[in-house]
Amino acid sequence: MGRLGISGGTIGGNANSHSLIDDFSYTGVGAKGLGNGAGNYFSIDGGNTLLKLWNDAVSNGLDPRDWAPGSNDAYNQFSGPGVINPVTAVDLRLMDVIGYDPISVPEPATGTLVVAACTIGAFLRRRKQS
Repeated sequence: MGRLGISGGTIGGNANSHSLIDDFSYTGVGAKGLGNGAGNYFSIDGGNTLLKLWNDAVSNGLDPRDWAPGSNDAYNQFSGPGVINPVTAVDLRLMDVIGYDPISVPEPATGTLVVAACTIGAFLRRRKQS
């Protein structure tokens, strides 16, 4: 879904690469956080506002641009069994700033569903009689 976060890894054979998501990683006000260790966080205002901490990949391993533990979130690096992890407002903000635009998908009208069910039922009844 486009949340690739490399931060010094390899992208397409290019060592020490960075991805778009790294443009929003900070360790402090005005201090880009391009490392994989502790203290890197997501911010869209130059590091002034810590929206969410990134995973500490030096200590925990795996993806440095998954979220650190601390809240239930679909993009956390780790989660426990039976835990519901929703897509949060911060997740949607991140997807927005890296270029994804949310679109509304209209729900099918109830009437359309009823007509479709009746049509399928009639078809199956006719087929069974043949």
